[in-house]
Amino acid sequence: MGSQSAMKLPVLDFSGDLKHGDERWNALTREVQGALEGPGCFEAVYNTAVLESLQKEMASLPHAPFFEVTGIDHSAQPESVEQFTDTTCMYVS
Repeated sequence: MGSQSAMKLPVLDFSGDLKHGDERWNALTREVQGALEGPGCFEAVYNTAVLESLQKEMASLPHAPFFEVTGIDHSAQPESVEQFTDTTCMYVS
């Protein structure tokens, strides 16, 4: 029997004051890209205020799960990941 090692997901901290284009934003963007190009996912950490607000919004929705999943078609191909990040950046301002 072969051994399997547990994959450790990158943990990215989105809490605090994030402003598009500042140094922290750019560093976090690179971390997200690396996580999506590497293991293909990451664990997002938010501050308590964001989490509480999101929980209240989610509680008002019928049968809403408290997680979000984003998939990238053909994620093993760098061009596909780049296209995804380019498209995503258009919606973030």
